[in-house]
Amino acid sequence: MIDSNRFLKTVSTPTRSDTAKVKIKDDNKSFNCKKATGIPKKECKALVALYDDTKGAKWTNNTGWKETNSPCDW
Repeated sequence: MIDSNRFLKTVSTPTRSDTAKVKIKDDNKSFNCKKATGIPKKECKALVALYDDTKGAKWTNNTGWKETNSPCDW
């Protein structure tokens, strides 16, 4: 979960007059198991929950997770 108060505070104190566009990706909602192929949707949701709950983005090897619609290839 993103702490929007902390994020906005950090972004709203620029050190220069540059502007930047920021896109926040909420990984819990970004992958849609309805489009997954090769496994039942229920199993896809379990894999996504495993990845999210164990901080998969910080795994040593997380290649392909939630990047394709083929969870069997993750």
